[in-house]
Amino acid sequence: MEQKESTERKPKTSKSRRETAVQGTNDNSIVSKCSMSAAGYFSDDFLRHFVAKTTRRAPLINRGYFLRAVCIDQVLRQFLTKHHGCKKQIVSLGAGFDSAYFRLKAEGLLLDTSFYEIDFPEVTKRKYAIIQSNSTLSGLLNFDGNEKTPVPPIELSTSDYCLLGVDLTQLNTLEAALRLCGADFDSPTLLLSECVMTYMTRRCSSALVKWAGETFQDAFFIMFEQINPDDAFGIFMQNHFHTIGSPLKCITSFPTVESQIKRFLDLGWQKCKCHDLNEIYRHCLSAEERARIETLDPFDEYEEFNLKCAHYFLLVASTSSSIADFIFTQPPTESMSHQPSAVPEMVSQKGLPADRGVVKRFSHSSALVGGRYVLTAGGFGEVDGRHQRVQEVSLTDTTTMETCLIRCRSEDIQYSRMYHSSVVLSDGRVLLLGGRQSPFFLCSQLLLLDLVMSSGTDTQPPASSYSSIPPRLPQETVQDVNTPDVLITNTELSDSNRTAERTCTEHVCVRNGGDSGCAACVKSSVCDTPSLPPPQPCDVSPTRTLGLDADCTRPDVCESGVRSILVTEREERTEFEGGHLLTSILKQSGDIPCARWRHASALVTVEGHDWVFLHGGRTQKAEVLSDTFMLDVYSGVWTKVESTGDHPGSLHSHTMVSWDERGVQQVVVVGGVDGDQNPQDSIYLLNLSSLVWRRLPVSGAFLARYSHSCHVVGDKLVCVGGVNLCRQTPGIGIVNLSTGQAQEFSFPSVTRTQLLMYHRHDSVLLPDGRIVVLGGGGNCFSFGTHLNHTPVVVDIARCLEAVP
Repeated sequence: MEQKESTERKPKTSKSRRETAVQGTNDNSIVSKCSMSAAGYFSDDFLRHFVAKTTRRAPLINRGYFLRAVCIDQVLRQFLTKHHGCKKQIVSLGAGFDSAYFRLKAEGLLLDTSFYEIDFPEVTKRKYAIIQSNSTLSGLLNFDGNEKTPVPPIELSTSDYCLLGVDLTQLNTLEAALRLCGADFDSPTLLLSECVMTYMTRRCSSALVKWAGETFQDAFFIMFEQINPDDAFGIFMQNHFHTIGSPLKCITSFPTVESQIKRFLDLGWQKCKCHDLNEIYRHCLSAEERARIETLDPFDEYEEFNLKCAHYFLLVASTSSSIADFIFTQPPTESMSHQPSAVPEMVSQKGLPADRGVVKRFSHSSALVGGRYVLTAGGFGEVDGRHQRVQEVSLTDTTTMETCLIRCRSEDIQYSRMYHSSVVLSDGRVLLLGGRQSPFFLCSQLLLLDLVMSSGTDTQPPASSYSSIPPRLPQETVQDVNTPDVLITNTELSDSNRTAERTCTEHVCVRNGGDSGCAACVKSSVCDTPSLPPPQPCDVSPTRTLGLDADCTRPDVCESGVRSILVTEREERTEFEGGHLLTSILKQSGDIPCARWRHASALVTVEGHDWVFLHGGRTQKAEVLSDTFMLDVYSGVWTKVESTGDHPGSLHSHTMVSWDERGVQQVVVVGGVDGDQNPQDSIYLLNLSSLVWRRLPVSGAFLARYSHSCHVVGDKLVCVGGVNLCRQTPGIGIVNLSTGQAQEFSFPSVTRTQLLMYHRHDSVLLPDGRIVVLGGGGNCFSFGTHLNHTPVVVDIARCLEAVP
């Protein structure tokens, strides 16, 4: 008998398998909607009746489905209000397990309204079984004795609610079923399509749009689905739906809001408006409502939320000459809708072969040491095949682009942190500041990473190193133009000169416990600089040495007898093949900033003395900070900067770099997100001689952005990637800091085999002017996690030449 049933089972066709996969998206969607409602985002007590078991989704998914629910609910209510007191109807195309009828009916909003839900027969049968077995749902139906006998394709028919099992490509069957249920094609009708037509072919979906406009005399069409298929996020989104067997067939045919509007107008609709969800989020929700949802979940996925919103739209079309604004009463602001054009094909990038060691993480920090080695610390990524917060430090050799992991395992040292910042001190060590391990646990330790290569390493890091964001390229290294991947040390710079430059013996008295008055200081102007506090005495013993082993390969440092360091609370040495990493927890004092993440920092060196500036960031209470601090790196003393002028204000996810403007040191703050979560296109400069801020007037094309990286090349600011509210992903933005002239340059087109998302990454500037991008990506809504396969080398030489 079992064998007979097996042989008689009807085999599934490719069409039926696709339909089953599409139906599966309904099951996933209703669970997410239920999670969103249970978390307090949107009130709908009827959703839970359509799921067997509630599951709490990630905050990013909750927020995304909340925005979807609230904008659909708003247009439904506006339609019902506009036609209050007259007969009207709502036709939900591909309704799935949507609960809108029951929610609105319970509120008494469906008077004189007929509600028709249409989906595949298998879906409507399941939905009817749930309604029939649930007294709360069935109790809202109007059973007046005139119900029509359920016959295919009519699953349920009452005086105001009908459930029809019809394939939307069968338009003749659909129209006949509606007529049989008593639909009035002359009454005001709202047709709702929520992530439905994108699974249909172009021909079938356009036929449905045309049929709706010709069949209903007074119709509004509301559509919610995906756009922008060609950028990295769009391709990753398509790959997800293709993997689960329900490809987005229509997205490439109508890839933009403009093409969607044109489609409806060409098919006979009189008026049409279409906006992406970033625009709707700013204009459908009040500031109070946006503030409320910030408190519901520990949310820190702003990049993916804005990217998701840029890839979904809400469209309203009407068959009448006058259309009510069903989306928002005020048009989007110019800053959101305006997208300056980018110059294409000026940026070249070269990825890494698949067999090389890679950096696959995001929300980390990377720093260039010695012009050759990149230390990448923290972040969330892939280690040994697992996705997790990263404890290990990556070491990348930029001459070979090979990466190895330094296994830092101490539980007492906060290696695993996200959204922190790093700077390279003038002696080549890397300072890690801030960050978090979770939204509830912030990192308080200042970590100093000191890379030491063994004598067997073919090329050692030069003793005099520099930041990945130097005002000018260092003089001690030159690049051989014939061998661009090999760093050559300038032999004219002697070891003794390097030692003097590294230790700055003129300030030994200040940095190593000597006379704090600096009476014998050769460069007394450092201590007398009016804009910066004098360097503070350090309580390290003047006899303290580097603490390296006898086989130290940097004798020029060891022979100095002392090293200029912050006071450490403890140290740890981690061995790896080719050297070791010394990690120190640094002691802090003075005006210590509160713990934060998504801040920005930069190194400024004045007369041989290092200062680290820090601005903004976020706190546990979702507060966006506006304060600025500076750290004397040789004493560990923090000072809050009391400045004047046009202050950058509250920012997070911005960048900070230093710039030497003809001998005057400047700190430059670029982009970021303000306290109301608006991405900024601003550039602010802090003059360190006067401590006065000013905003740089920018002319030309320059996109707002956050979660980007920045460098200074000569007098030009180079911004790499980022996220904003526009539907144009930022590429390379270059601004002349002296004149304010700016231009945007787009990245090369992405491919399915090499997806690069230029946000939550970091980058370093090589001595030859190329940029190495490390990491990047994120948790892309409900589509999965994407981790860039890096390093990637970006050549911007032509871009720099194009900006005067």
